[in-house]
Amino acid sequence: MQIVIMPDSFKGSLDAEQVANAIAAGLKQSLPDAQLSLMPVGDGGENTIKALSIALNLHAVPVAVHGADGGPITASFYTDVEGQTAYIQAADVLGYAQYIQPGVDSTHLSSTGVGELIAAARKRGAHAAVVALGGSATSDGGVGMLQQLEFGLPGFHESFAGAASLSEISKIVRPSGWDMTVTALADVTNPLTGSEGAAAVFGPQKNLTSFQINQIDRELTRLYPQNIAATPGAGAAGGLGAAIAGPLQGKIVSGIDYVLDAMGADQMLQTADVVITGEGHLDAQTKAGKVIAGIMARLRHLEVQPKTIALCGAIDATGVQALGLDAAFAIGPGNESLPDQMKHTTVNMTNTARSVGSLLK
Repeated sequence: MQIVIMPDSFKGSLDAEQVANAIAAGLKQSLPDAQLSLMPVGDGGENTIKALSIALNLHAVPVAVHGADGGPITASFYTDVEGQTAYIQAADVLGYAQYIQPGVDSTHLSSTGVGELIAAARKRGAHAAVVALGGSATSDGGVGMLQQLEFGLPGFHESFAGAASLSEISKIVRPSGWDMTVTALADVTNPLTGSEGAAAVFGPQKNLTSFQINQIDRELTRLYPQNIAATPGAGAAGGLGAAIAGPLQGKIVSGIDYVLDAMGADQMLQTADVVITGEGHLDAQTKAGKVIAGIMARLRHLEVQPKTIALCGAIDATGVQALGLDAAFAIGPGNESLPDQMKHTTVNMTNTARSVGSLLK
């Protein structure tokens, strides 16, 4: 039996590689003769670049940059031996879990650090950058990033642009020497503005008040043309997607599709008898660009029908039906609190995978 193990990370608990290893450990207990292929993946969210770095044998280049709050941190971009393309995880410098705390005014957070990483990679000789957008704490429309790439922000005269700065910026001016190709990996399809936009949908999670949400949406509508604002994924990472699609003249692509292509996953999927995937929470949002939905779409495209199983921290039954999975299992016992479940993710995952293996005999 050929089993492909292709999970996402479980936010706040395990990265995708650790999840894949836990699933494999359980399956080996009940299916010792099965052939297991581990391919941890990402959809543009946290740990996507780490998953790519394992598959593509990338190496990290540490850089001193500014975190979302302006404090000094060390982050890395990843590159291959040739050094032509830099791979950057926005959450490594703008991480939601790190910067969104009770009482924090997120309008003062900035995407500066992403710009500093791109600039460092460019200085080192990279001609292209791939930026995984998911998990950002910012809502600045990418102006902090653009400022560090020497894009003009007339009217703003400070060194750390954030969402609170948007009303001071009259327009965004592209520098004459910009020549880098940038691709954004998105795990959502939200536009930049409007009722489904960056501020309206993700603002409440980032401590934004209704007044701040309306103000940010109004300023982003003013700064970005409608064709850019309406691009699927433009609202990812607080509008970082729009900054890449617009001023940087880059493109936004589905994170999971990019990862599957880069890893050469099709051949493995075409020969699989079973595909086991998973993510922290399978719900209605899963179908909008997340790992499980992307894998199911790829299987349909390839016209193959292995058994498909999702192992998740929590499950919404409606989401399962919409995705067409053969089965989905919540790994946590019902008598554990969420914090305890997160602490015990490895054990719970291994135990569930062992049970799944018994069913597959």
